[in-house]
Amino acid sequence: MQRGSRDSGFSPGRRPILCPDLLGAEDRRRTRSLCGAAAGVGSAPYLIWVELFRVDAICLWCTAVHACALLLLALVLWTVSGSVTGP
Repeated sequence: MQRGSRDSGFSPGRRPILCPDLLGAEDRRRTRSLCGAAAGVGSAPYLIWVELFRVDAICLWCTAVHACALLLLALVLWTVSGSVTGP
């Protein structure tokens, strides 16, 4: 992309993330919960890789936190799927 280009690269699919006012309060809360839990689980593989291949030691505290993050994601997914009403 050229410098000073008017094309910012935004797509319509990103609009609810960039403009949360378009969503209701409940939708924003669900979106934040889901993104936070997914970020926690998403960072776990990197941290496990660091433990295994860089530090050469397993941290029991970190392992417990990774398990809690996975349980939190499962709980959030269960809660979100139960609160979404279909047509």
